[in-house]
Amino acid sequence: MKLPKFYYIISESSFEAVKKLANIIEYQANEFLIQLRMKGVDLNEFSDSYLYLKDKLDDAQLIIVNDHLEIALSLNADGIHLGQLDYEALSKTQRQQLAEANMIKGITINSMANAKQTDLSLFEYAGIGPYKYTQTKKNLVDTLSPVQLEELIAYCNKQLDVYVIGGINLTDVRQIKEKFNVGVAVSGDISQSADVSFRIKEYLDLLNQITK
Repeated sequence: MKLPKFYYIISESSFEAVKKLANIIEYQANEFLIQLRMKGVDLNEFSDSYLYLKDKLDDAQLIIVNDHLEIALSLNADGIHLGQLDYEALSKTQRQQLAEANMIKGITINSMANAKQTDLSLFEYAGIGPYKYTQTKKNLVDTLSPVQLEELIAYCNKQLDVYVIGGINLTDVRQIKEKFNVGVAVSGDISQSADVSFRIKEYLDLLNQITK
């Protein structure tokens, strides 16, 4: 599957917040991926939020579950994204379930050590970063230097689609796209904007302009 170059990470802390956000998103289905990332909520609230998004948004819209493999499997989700700690914590059985799952699979890569220790063949894409400091993620590892970023993209992009992650805003997109020709993943710059739909459109328009 050819993945879109734009990835919107919904990072909210309650069902009501996700519901409100879903009600104002306007888009064309599958112009971008959506990831649902909810820290500090119970599994039922996470599941309810995912199902609400699937019901509210276009049937063709791909929505990725963050971290919770068991939820992704039980809901037959479109995809699963694992952070490094979640990946390392998988049991042998869970790794087999991940390998057999018919869904989009993504992994966070923060260093060359991560990349080399990860079985990249299990995944379709890697989120590489952090590009910059971001307030939407706790326990953030050190940001990548330009050299580290370039080396990681070159290493992972041989096997996987790549999204640069971490503090991305509109001013970063052209540099990333023109230098590396990879995707970008954005969270706070959209969710915290006054007009979420318009902000998404700005990213899509810019990426389409650069691609052309």
